[in-house]
Amino acid sequence: MDKKLLSSSEFYRRRYQNFATLSVIPIALLVICLIVFSMYATKEIVVTSTGELTPASNVTSIQSISDNAITTNNLRNNKTVKKGDTLLKYEKTKLDSQTQLYLEETGQAIQEEKAPEVKATQDGILHLEKDYSGQKAIPNGTTIGEIYPNLQKEKAINLTYYVNSNYIASIKTGQLARVSLKGDNNKNLLLKGKVIAIDKTATTTKEGNVFKVRARIDLEKQEKKYLKFGLQGKVTSIVARKTYFDYYKEKLLASFN
Repeated sequence: MDKKLLSSSEFYRRRYQNFATLSVIPIALLVICLIVFSMYATKEIVVTSTGELTPASNVTSIQSISDNAITTNNLRNNKTVKKGDTLLKYEKTKLDSQTQLYLEETGQAIQEEKAPEVKATQDGILHLEKDYSGQKAIPNGTTIGEIYPNLQKEKAINLTYYVNSNYIASIKTGQLARVSLKGDNNKNLLLKGKVIAIDKTATTTKEGNVFKVRARIDLEKQEKKYLKFGLQGKVTSIVARKTYFDYYKEKLLASFN
């Protein structure tokens, strides 16, 4: 080769400006950018489950309090009630003839008893276990239903879900929990809340031991019209945030153990 060519810039330009050489710099820059990104960008570490919307305030149970015939029956499913409303009224308890005779002979006054009544103990929506409307008798002690709070007047709602015992140690009160679900009119909703309670004892299921977790969700006015108690959706509990660098470093180290 001519020595004059070796000393020319044209020779070196052609020699080092091939594809392999030119691609080194962009690849190196890309790797550096990825490393910098991984050291600052964070990844959410999550535990997933299925959850249900439940009341944040009290739910009161209603029971029949007498075997007597019912004279007034105001039971109707999904009925709005106010505290003190009469739900059921029974016939007065009649004394048997032997008791009446004894009281008369001993000169004791026969006190007329009031008719037993079941009244609403709080404002809310009546939910019946089954259709008791129009019933003329309900056995004493029978659970009739519950009075749920009116969701449209509530400021918050609970999200109740269960976490496998393998992951419960990572769940802490105050952590963020999200639920995605479909409300009325197939409205897609994403609700966010914070964990407020974790059961201390496990519940045994076919899938193994699980722990009940409750999160509180503060409601926006526009969300309430799409929600109902009992709606279910996918729950994501955010248990930690790590940089991608730390996350993959731990994964790599764990693979060697």
